[in-house]
This record gives sequence, structure tokens and C-alpha cells, in this order.
Amino acid sequence: MKNINCTIEYPVNYLWHMFVLGNIWDKGSNPYVEKYGKTLTEHDKQLIYHNRELIAWGNGRCGALTDYFFFEPVQEARDLFWLKEYLFKLEGLLYDMSMEDLSYDHAYLLDKKDEIVKIVKIFRSYFDLYNETVWQDVQKELLVSKNRIEQHFNQIEVINKWEQFFQAEFPANSFDIVLSLANSNAPSANNLSKSRNNFFHSPEKPESMYSLVIHEVGVFMMVEELYATLSSPDMNLDTIKNQNLVYQAFESFAEYCKGMIFNSIDYWEQNMFGGGTMNMKSFIDFYKKEIPKGCRLDQIADILKKAVQNEL
Repeated sequence: MKNINCTIEYPVNYLWHMFVLGNIWDKGSNPYVEKYGKTLTEHDKQLIYHNRELIAWGNGRCGALTDYFFFEPVQEARDLFWLKEYLFKLEGLLYDMSMEDLSYDHAYLLDKKDEIVKIVKIFRSYFDLYNETVWQDVQKELLVSKNRIEQHFNQIEVINKWEQFFQAEFPANSFDIVLSLANSNAPSANNLSKSRNNFFHSPEKPESMYSLVIHEVGVFMMVEELYATLSSPDMNLDTIKNQNLVYQAFESFAEYCKGMIFNSIDYWEQNMFGGGTMNMKSFIDFYKKEIPKGCRLDQIADILKKAVQNEL
């Protein structure tokens, strides 16, 4: 049986510490900020905040430097020493950045190069303080969540049920939840690799997290169909991209399938990062009429396109 496991990793939590205290999603305070906010200077917080559009991400959209600052260093389980070396190399890479290194859309980064390098220096400068005042607390709290979450999912064959539904293999031997403490009001369920997903540990609303984990296992099985849909020329219209309709169709389809397997659907309603408002009910109503008994993986891309066209 393929299991759902939890890990507690330094790089993920350190980077979230810097992002959230720098307020890059412009969400203001949360309990983590209230407790640890003084571990960054106001000057450094403001420099990160004023360049937040380069790093922030959500709903399938990323900033110009999101991968460098988050998804690249955390795609595998790594430690403090690896992260220190990575940020040292990243500082040099960005310092040497030239026009030849950039696409047309990112040419503006040259004008911001000095500030970008300063941000990396800030990220490199807080390891000792984080280790002394934050990391032990983080590990202690996340360990409680790790044990609770693994115990819960040991009783449910989540991956097996998704595999039976699609008559297909999950793309890895396990689904690994990388827990983080800081991002209670920032993106959760961040896809790190084919088997790794980063979640806020949700101590006060564990059932919501459990439901999202089940949803994400399905997402991991279907993600290639999302890429196929996004690459289709007829999905490249501004009216589709501006409202994030392909992303809406995909997440709604995953939730619809989750409902058929586990008898529970959560209807998401939220303003989306990068534009649009999630209208999950409309998409799910369409799927109920179009595919009342589900479908094969190789049919999903066509279904997503039909669902998007139905919203135009």
C-alpha cells in the first residue's frame, strides 16, 4: 500500500519564515507574525515587502523569482547547510545576471538587480537568529501535527482509492506532506515534486487539511492533463487567462472526483492570485451533467476544455 507520510524540513520552514515576516502576500499579521515578527528588522521586512511581486505565487501563477526563492531549493528534502550554500550561489548568480540570461518578459529585472541581491543577502543573514529563537519551537509543534496526520491517514487508503477510480498508478511510491508553520494565511498545498506537497499544518482545523490532502493526491494523478490543457492554443485567450479559468476547471474537476470517491465536496470561494474569482460550484455542476460517472485520465484534457468554454 502507498502511504501518506509527513516530513519536517528546515529549508521549507526557514523560507516561509522570511516570506511571511516580509508579508509578500500582503495579508498582514497572523499568530506566527505576532510571535516571531521581531526576529526581522523593519528595514529588511520593508525591502522584502516592496519586492513581493517577484516572489509571491498562488493559484498556479508565480512571480519572476518564485522558483529561485522557493520551489527550486525545496523540491527535495534538504538541510540547513545545503540551503546556506544554495543562497550563497543564488546571490552570485543574480549579481552576474545579464540581458542574455533573461526572457523579454523578465528584462525589467536588470533594473531591480541591486535590490534583488540585497534580498538574497537578507535571507542569508538570519540563520543564526532563526536557529536560536524559532527553529526548535517549529520542530516541536510540527512533530505533534506530524504524528496526528500520519495516524489519521494510516486508517484511510487514500492513494489506493484514487488509483482504483482512475485505473492508473499514482506517480510515486508515497505522497509526502512537507509541513510548515508560518503560512496560515499564505498559500498551502504547494506542489514541490511528483511526490511532495507543502502544507500549513492546520492544528485548529485538521479536517480541512485532511480534505485538502485527499484533493491534492488526485491533483498529482491528473497534473499532466492540466499541462496538456494549458498548452492548447485555444486555451491561450486573454479572457481565459485573466480569470484563471483553466486552473478553476482543473481544481473543480479534482474536487468533483474527490466527491465521487470519498462522498465529500468542498466548494471553494475565493479571490484568486493573479485575477479571477473561484467559481467551483458552476464547474462542478457542469461535470455532474457531462460526466456523472467519472472518466479516464486520457479524457480529462478534453473535459477541462469543454468546462472552460462553458464559462465563456
